[in-house]
Amino acid sequence: FQDAAYFDNPAHTGGKLITRLATDAPNMQAAFDARMMSIVYASSAMLMSIAIALGFCWPIGLLGILCVIIMLIYTLFLAYRIYQLNILMVKEDEAGRRAIETIENVRTIQLLTREKKFFELYYKELMQQQGREHSKGFYEALNFAFTQSEMFIIFTICFALGIHVMYIELMSADRTFIAVNAMMIACEALIQAAPFFPEMVKAKTAAGLVFAVALREPTTGDSAKGQQVQIVGNVSFEGVHFRYPQKPKHPVMRGLHLNIRKGTTVALVGPSGSGKSTLISMLERFYDPSGGFLKIDGRDSRALSLDHLRTQMALVGQEPRLFSGSIRENICFGLG
Repeated sequence: FQDAAYFDNPAHTGGKLITRLATDAPNMQAAFDARMMSIVYASSAMLMSIAIALGFCWPIGLLGILCVIIMLIYTLFLAYRIYQLNILMVKEDEAGRRAIETIENVRTIQLLTREKKFFELYYKELMQQQGREHSKGFYEALNFAFTQSEMFIIFTICFALGIHVMYIELMSADRTFIAVNAMMIACEALIQAAPFFPEMVKAKTAAGLVFAVALREPTTGDSAKGQQVQIVGNVSFEGVHFRYPQKPKHPVMRGLHLNIRKGTTVALVGPSGSGKSTLISMLERFYDPSGGFLKIDGRDSRALSLDHLRTQMALVGQEPRLFSGSIRENICFGLG
């Protein structure tokens, strides 16, 4: 779970999270299916082939090592560029969020006859994402072109070197031919694995994003840790200061003092934006005070178990969503 401040961030809206998880989870499969097996197989075959080439004709083997080093430098450069573009596409992806928010509020949009406006916004954001996809496709095409042509380049160099080695009688013809064929097998293994390389970069990016969400520690702490005590109902705000994390320059509470005794009914009255909903959110520990103390039965709310605290609270919002049935049945659904 995450605290409310996490979802206040425009980068973590519900629409964006739904879009990212729906996209990233399938992208991670490349690291676990046959594509990963093909890359492992190709890497093993390439290393073994270079070792054979070194054993039979060391000049050609050294040439193979040099080619592999050049290939790795070039491939790592392309991987870094593709990774950067993947991260940028995730951060700047507004099209998915816009689509989900439009679908969720389609009736309101239709009543206000704003369909064309929202379509134009979605189209504009989609075109921006398309431009980034084209840039990523360019680097993926470079990777494909390089790996497909590298085999013929290495063939040419290896045969030229092999002829020279035989001419100066450094190695016999059969040993030279075996080494050249070993390099040919290494190149073929590389060609087989090359199409899957962009998929592995995409899987790495997706896994990083998914685990960044799953492993993030909420600012309210571990929900299972803390004191589990029976709540009586006395609440006190003692010099509470609070600012929303997304608006640190705009204070919402400045030294609030408020005591509420158990069994009493309290009404919070004030204009919009005066902090009424914020006070309720702090009571449920969606947010913690920036300064001061919120105490429940004389205990600091931050010392209480978050899960246990919320099981002893009930909240009916301004726009409650109910299932078909009685209010009692809906309350039972919530408790279940």
